[in-house]
Amino acid sequence: MGNFRKLAELFRQDKVAGIKPERKIDAFMKAAAMEARETNLVTDYVLKIFGLDICADTIIGNETRRGISGGE
Repeated sequence: MGNFRKLAELFRQDKVAGIKPERKIDAFMKAAAMEARETNLVTDYVLKIFGLDICADTIIGNETRRGISGGE
């Protein structure tokens, strides 16, 4: 279960129990859960801006020969 789903379940349990989280802790937990999603969003955005989204998942090389030179 990912952080986001764990956090959603925790919020649901808190609501059922009538618990109101402390504001700063609540904000920290939400930020931690969203960090991975935000990173993916920023990465996808930058790839799209540079027109690299079409080749983002392209595998270069094999087990013995990896990567490409900086000029390619």
